[in-house]
Amino acid sequence: MFKAKLLKQEQGFTIIEVLIAILIAIVFVTVAMQMMVMAAMFKVRAQESVEATAWIQEDLENVKYQAANYQYAQLKDEASGDDKHEFTDTILHVSSVDNFSVGNNLIIGNDSNNHIIQSVDSTASPPTITLTTALGTDWSTNTPVVAITKCNPGTDKSAGFADGLRDLVSGTNETADSNYVDETRNSKLFTNKSYTLRRTTTIHDISPYRVLEIKYEVSPGSTFNSTKVIASFNTEVIPNAALQCPN
Repeated sequence: MFKAKLLKQEQGFTIIEVLIAILIAIVFVTVAMQMMVMAAMFKVRAQESVEATAWIQEDLENVKYQAANYQYAQLKDEASGDDKHEFTDTILHVSSVDNFSVGNNLIIGNDSNNHIIQSVDSTASPPTITLTTALGTDWSTNTPVVAITKCNPGTDKSAGFADGLRDLVSGTNETADSNYVDETRNSKLFTNKSYTLRRTTTIHDISPYRVLEIKYEVSPGSTFNSTKVIASFNTEVIPNAALQCPN
């Protein structure tokens, strides 16, 4: 009787019990591993999002800086060193002749009178604009010179301030394009992978065309992939010079 009880107490786990225990352990380890993998994936995606957002913000700050410093042309000292334009002068020495064309009107400073451009010389130092009539008022150096067509371009999108800002930001003349896509910023490397930033600039379709719409998108890879965008942002920028238009 005693011997029988002893044998019963010494019995171990059955094969079925061992298999069930192994199966439970495998399930537990598998679930734990999957959770670890998912946690790692979420961490990488979060880092991607943070890095991509910072990249977009960095580029946008550069665009805003250029918009803030996009100014009117200004009167400059004459070649002789004279720092004032006399009321009898018909030739203006300016910082830039961009956006000034023969036959167009311009305004100097707070003058309410428009002046018609007779000729433009970009090769002079400083560049010059010749008017059809005398200034009628003395003007000092650094007085702004405003191209009326820039403030009031009518139906010509390429003549507005938004297009001028886009050309400044992109470094090219894109007046013929309603949407300009810049994908040159694809050298960014984070999370041990390369990414591409696509910046699409569009002139807001309302005259006087002073608002530049900007869309940012970031995707992994050395070329942009619209199906794998990890971050995007839309905004609008107005160049500082547009806010100084007479109306």
